[in-house]
Amino acid sequence: MILDRTQCEFGNQMHNFLMLSIAYKGVAVPLLWTFLANRSNSYAHQRKALLHRFQRIFPNQNIAYVTADREFIEKDWLSYLVQKSIPFCIRIRAPRKIEQVAREMRV
Repeated sequence: MILDRTQCEFGNQMHNFLMLSIAYKGVAVPLLWTFLANRSNSYAHQRKALLHRFQRIFPNQNIAYVTADREFIEKDWLSYLVQKSIPFCIRIRAPRKIEQVAREMRV
């Protein structure tokens, strides 16, 4: 699963979306998305709701792991993934080290 935020322009307005995609043969295929009213990053409750929607629609589908960019490092979100036993691979901001992030998050 790939979690990403994207912006699209429709007419003269910008729209912000939180996307959940699947990776298939090196291509991200959008599966579910949520419109974000703000122009900034998503919140943990929006990410949780998107994953919950996926699990309701595909109840027997295992998630190998969730991958996301560094904007998705947040204690509440990472704690949720750990609690639900969902593996994840999330980039961290340079020059930070994984040990530093783990200490800050206490996940």
